Amino acid sequence: MKLGKELSLNTEKPFKIHIGTVNNKQPRTLYVVLSSWVEPLYESENYQPKLNKITKNIKRFLSETISSESFNNKRIIVDFDLRSSGISTKKKSFMSCEITLFQKELRKINNPSVIMELQWLSNKLITDVFETDGGFDYNLNK
Repeated sequence: MKLGKELSLNTEKPFKIHIGTVNNKQPRTLYVVLSSWVEPLYESENYQPKLNKITKNIKRFLSETISSESFNNKRIIVDFDLRSSGISTKKKSFMSCEITLFQKELRKINNPSVIMELQWLSNKLITDVFETDGGFDYNLNK
């Protein structure tokens, strides 16, 4: 029996956004997945410090921005996945960022207020963290 539910969100940014829950009957957690194809704007021998900085900025952004009325902003899981070993200029690499949010009240993923809140959060995260980073060019397709 399938309990999970996932929705795709539209954005004008070069990212694919999916929101969902693994249990739609008792949705204790919600997740947001942002994915894009990334191309570095400059050549470097080691991109790992830059990726660590992006991960840190994502966590700081979420702890400052997440509504404490809706979510437990002390329990946020961030899985930022971009392999530093495969990054090179003139080549796009796949990037994925999955964020797990723990709800205070059990609201279903298809609730319009949940969709609007996660849409706003995703777009603000893209604008405030990924686009202001300046080290990478983001693309919707490879």
